[in-house]
Amino acid sequence: MSWRCLKAVVTAVRTDRMAAAGLLFVHASVGCSQGNAGVATASLAGGAGTTSSTAASTAGDSSSTATTAGGNSAGESLGGSNTAGGSSGGMQATPELGPGLGGSGGAAGAPVTEEPTPLAVIDAHTHYWDLSRDPGFSNGVTLLPSDYAAVARPAGIGGAIMIEAVWRDLADNLWGIELAEKNPIIVGVIGQLSLDSSNFSGDLAKLESHPLFRGLRVRVKDLAGPNAQVLAEHHLVADVDTAGSAEAVRAVASHAAAVPALAIVLDHAGGLSFVKEPAGEMAKALEAAAQAPNIYCKVSRFQEQGATGLAEADAATYAKALDFLLATFGEDRLLFGTNWPLSEAAGSLGDGVAIMRRYFDARGAKQANAFFAGNATRIYGVHAR
Repeated sequence: MSWRCLKAVVTAVRTDRMAAAGLLFVHASVGCSQGNAGVATASLAGGAGTTSSTAASTAGDSSSTATTAGGNSAGESLGGSNTAGGSSGGMQATPELGPGLGGSGGAAGAPVTEEPTPLAVIDAHTHYWDLSRDPGFSNGVTLLPSDYAAVARPAGIGGAIMIEAVWRDLADNLWGIELAEKNPIIVGVIGQLSLDSSNFSGDLAKLESHPLFRGLRVRVKDLAGPNAQVLAEHHLVADVDTAGSAEAVRAVASHAAAVPALAIVLDHAGGLSFVKEPAGEMAKALEAAAQAPNIYCKVSRFQEQGATGLAEADAATYAKALDFLLATFGEDRLLFGTNWPLSEAAGSLGDGVAIMRRYFDARGAKQANAFFAGNATRIYGVHAR
């Protein structure tokens, strides 16, 4: 889901299932550039009843920006006791990342010298915002890392990467970093700056003074500019959302060759459908991208792709896509992410972890550890807090 195309319509729903956590979930109406349109009705079952909402996606301009983001009360919660809610799939809660999740620098920078021995899951794709920072963003609810932690810890998630949520300037990035510094569930931050800006070097230096800052979410065309090399030299990571465009994935593959030291992460597996047979131009584009050893693939936003708007609990539903991605990128270049809180429109955080657990645990501890934490540790250069 590209946050550049998020419309200012977010409806908060309190579900019976997570009432004990005092957490308000968000169901977003989004406009995005993925070339498809539809309406999905999400029903989050559990507890004493169910709660439904709709999430619509319509065609739009991928370069458009929304009037959302941010917050000025970094440590605040939505209320409630934040007690742990349950998770499905037999996951064992692991409160910390574990001693093996260390290292400095990302994948393309200083290498991790010790083999990671992850003891928990790193969610490499999460978003947060505070409506008080943007009064124009109406009909929504503030969601902060403390709210995420209330559902993430019981699901066995020990850390998360914060991905920018339509951050527009340096102040938005500094807000996100400050928020992360106050919440130990966040182990890294991917911000957003204009690589074309005359202030880029100065702004980047200010962000780099914070250890949790690990890179930027960039546009495809940014990878062809001179500041992509600057990111590589500073051992930072470039996350890129190709919005489901095979042409954009091919362009990323082409640009990657010019900056071989830059770790590039394809958000949402480039837009590959997780519930269909991998084929056509997108499959070919991902195969081309995998030829560049500095391109990594994030398995995120998979829950939202169920035919009914709800995530299929059966891991077999996703097996063909996951088989393809493993064969294409290999076990060392796939990493786990959810797209929380938008993923809640299709299923709970615990359900998302359990779905992927069923697939990867069947392939042995080595592959499972790499996918759920080891690769993110190495690529982003994060560590337990």
